Amino acid sequence: MRGRRGRSRRGNGPEARTGGEQISVTQSGEAQAASGGTANSGYRGPVSEAGSDWAGVRVSGTGPAIAAAPDAFANSGYIHQMNVGTLHMNARTAQEPASAPLPRRAFLAESRLPEKGKFPPSFLLRSDYKVVPFHGRRQELADLVAWCEDEEEIGLRLVTGPGGQGKTRLALEMIGWAEGRKWTAGRLRTDCDERTLRELCALPGDALAVVDYAEARPELLASLLTAAGERPAGLGRLRLLLLARSSGEWWTQARVTAPDRAAALMYDAEYELPALFGAAEDRPLMFREAVRRFAEAGGYPTEGVEPFEELVEDRFSSALALHMAALAALLDRDESLPASETFRDAAGRVLDHEQRYWSATARAAGLPDHRPRTLRAAMTAVTCCGAADRDEAVRLMECVPDLTGEHRRVLGQYADWAHQLHPGEHWLNPLEPDPLAERLVADALAQQPELTAALGRAAHAPHQQGTLWTVLARTAARFPAVREAFPEILANGSDSLWLAGAMVASYLPRPDLLQPALTDSVGTVGDPAFLLGAVQTMPHSHRNCDLKIAAAEQALRRYRAAERNIPAEAELHASLADGLVSANRFEEALESLRTAADLYRGLAHDEPDRYGGEYVRVLSNYAVQLTNCGHHREALEMCAQAFAAAERHCEADDWFTRAQIWWVRSSVLKGLKRPEKAYKAMVKAVEEWRTETRHSPAVRAYLPITLMNLANRLSDLGRHDEALAVIEESVEGFREQERLHPDPLNPSLPQALINYSQCLYACDRPQEGRAVLVEAVRRLLRLTEHHSPRLPLLWEALRLWGIRLHKSDFADPAVRAEYQELATIQQRDDWPTDGLRGEVAFVVMMDYGLKLADAGEQEAGAHWMNQAFALLPKDAGPRLRAVAKPPAPKP
Repeated sequence: MRGRRGRSRRGNGPEARTGGEQISVTQSGEAQAASGGTANSGYRGPVSEAGSDWAGVRVSGTGPAIAAAPDAFANSGYIHQMNVGTLHMNARTAQEPASAPLPRRAFLAESRLPEKGKFPPSFLLRSDYKVVPFHGRRQELADLVAWCEDEEEIGLRLVTGPGGQGKTRLALEMIGWAEGRKWTAGRLRTDCDERTLRELCALPGDALAVVDYAEARPELLASLLTAAGERPAGLGRLRLLLLARSSGEWWTQARVTAPDRAAALMYDAEYELPALFGAAEDRPLMFREAVRRFAEAGGYPTEGVEPFEELVEDRFSSALALHMAALAALLDRDESLPASETFRDAAGRVLDHEQRYWSATARAAGLPDHRPRTLRAAMTAVTCCGAADRDEAVRLMECVPDLTGEHRRVLGQYADWAHQLHPGEHWLNPLEPDPLAERLVADALAQQPELTAALGRAAHAPHQQGTLWTVLARTAARFPAVREAFPEILANGSDSLWLAGAMVASYLPRPDLLQPALTDSVGTVGDPAFLLGAVQTMPHSHRNCDLKIAAAEQALRRYRAAERNIPAEAELHASLADGLVSANRFEEALESLRTAADLYRGLAHDEPDRYGGEYVRVLSNYAVQLTNCGHHREALEMCAQAFAAAERHCEADDWFTRAQIWWVRSSVLKGLKRPEKAYKAMVKAVEEWRTETRHSPAVRAYLPITLMNLANRLSDLGRHDEALAVIEESVEGFREQERLHPDPLNPSLPQALINYSQCLYACDRPQEGRAVLVEAVRRLLRLTEHHSPRLPLLWEALRLWGIRLHKSDFADPAVRAEYQELATIQQRDDWPTDGLRGEVAFVVMMDYGLKLADAGEQEAGAHWMNQAFALLPKDAGPRLRAVAKPPAPKP
């Protein structure tokens, strides 16, 4: 290959998933996958093809969302952030002057608790004030100290855990350790610019930089990793300690886009922090210690405050939960409340006392309206949106329902009150810690419905919009009723608010919290540039395919109705195809890819440097989808065109593109029933991926999928022992990926396990094969709880499990237990009773009932057979109805 390189944007890592995941079980009990596939943002993702195989499809992009969006996002200076797996645009803060010392420009100042009586109760729970002495974590501290003292010049660690688990406090202890040894150390400010980060990473001597809410700061993290990768040798040790609630989509994205030197540090970097008080017997002592420290700091009497028997419950294993219970008991000491009330709802009790403090300070500040509802609404707006300066804070207060229409001077009084109430990095700062904030938002939206529309109007600046969706999603995860407010918020917000929601939703651990409301509201987005921005920015995966499809279709309608924008239309058609493939709508995807290929062909002819690479990738995807839809000879011709286009537009060392095209060619040859040639083409793809992995470790996430395809090719040739060895390497690769960035909505591993199970059976290892299949089913059960499009895959896996059990020895207690588990799963009343699921449920329950009856358990057998007849699908064929006979009456 030679000549110019087309633009190759690589996004998050691949997943072995999608439409082709739908495995149909033949009468022989073998699994066959339906055709289809999906992709991930920035480069091809895997697709399933016939025979439980995966090939490649890509998602292209013409630039970041802010490049396509109007002035609301362009040149705004905001920082993209993600929180709890989201994209969160953080408030700009008053930057330190360039002449300030580097530590002041880079790190947050140390927090100090105000004088007694001059702070709200919530301050006692904040980790930065260190009211309760650091406790435990000896092993974690020792490991981090050893990591810091290692001779490696650059090191990176990611510490994850739920809110309140103690991540920030652990990091503060490490900062103190480092400062005691003359290191430059601290928590990075959210407004650190690239210059400051480069200076920090080039500073002579040892340095420790802590990034709190790392999942909420993609731009800062990307700049930091780039600066770390460019650090000259011999300057000393640089340690980057990242804190996040979880890894997932954001971590994958950061690793793939990081420079190779930094990306190599991100493998095996994660440590999940366990609960601090896992041993229930330690909790009473820690409760008393927290009560004593809170009382000393706040000036409260402690008489009569004792530990309670509910401390043994698991909900008090985290540091914050136990400390909140201790503070609630202390504050409620004079309330004559039963202890059970305090401990049942510690967050609610602390929040009540917090709001009393707000009222007292509002009266002291002379605010004209200091009713609890007004102050609660104001602080909800502050927590949900924040403000970067006083003018922005005044505009925010004007949106509070009870303050609308007030004079600017009065609004300024409320802004100043909120500013002084919770000092911090920004001009207006949220209520902390997070559980209190979430409870405040949930209560306020339930008690003051008019606040819903106000929040949509209030989130004007980009950072406010990102913060709003982040807080709402986090709150909805604990208080589901909050989701009812989302349509009203969107109806009263701007186009940019919708775009911010789409960006946030793509990175949530549970995208279903936001995406239904966003999908339903695409028709209200006035400017198609915002829809295009969402399509370009969202990483493509099964997690957000419905939203991506809706946004792409709506944007295409808008562009066709106005002045044509060929590059935008080409990108939208390609992205629409990716979403359609993930949604198992294969013929529609084929039509979108055909249109995208035609458009990119003209663009690549006119501007090869800009569009040549995109043209190659669309041709490859088109070839895959052609073969998935049965058009194998046309697919082979399209594959040849992709090779020719790659020769013109890609450089000789572009192993990435070559691997993808070999992958596609193998898929096409498999469809043409040329197994030997398909095998050889997949061998070439594996070789190219291994070469690319050596040069760029960030792309090694593709290797497990390619190996899975190679194993399938070997199985097609009857070389099952060789296939088993390759599949085992593939499954281990998927397990490593899961350890590095867990994602409960990623079907890659369960699908790989299904193939692994099939290979084990082919190698006459049925017990191992069934155990692997059971693991796959249990993983799919968790996945489909929040992602219903994968239910057909689960039902097919259940059918396969039933076939395997039918051929097993029912006298084996393990087999009987699995039968019981499988039949119980089929009792779900929220699944359809006809079609695929109905047939599977009928067969499983009937078979289990017959097995029980044959074993002499007539009553139990009759029960399950009756359950089966209750679910007999309406579309069951005559043959099924003929052989199905009602159970004999009990003697």
